Amino acid sequence: MDIDVESELISLISQLINAADDDSTDSGTDSDSELEEYRNVKFIRIITPLIQIISVVRSFDFDALPKKPESKLMSLVAQA
Repeated sequence: MDIDVESELISLISQLINAADDDSTDSGTDSDSELEEYRNVKFIRIITPLIQIISVVRSFDFDALPKKPESKLMSLVAQA
């Protein structure tokens, strides 16, 4: 796996984790519409890096990887 791809994957996984953990956009929503907007923003902030991660993983040539791709992927997740 290329170093650039590893760096990109680590960055995307970190973005995903941060988006899932970040509640900074929750400003004590008062109405249903504000709550719905908060949920939509949170969803977009989570789904965007997730889609990018899927795209990167789908581009892998698993046959060319020197070791089991699952262990390499889990190693990258652990680094993030």
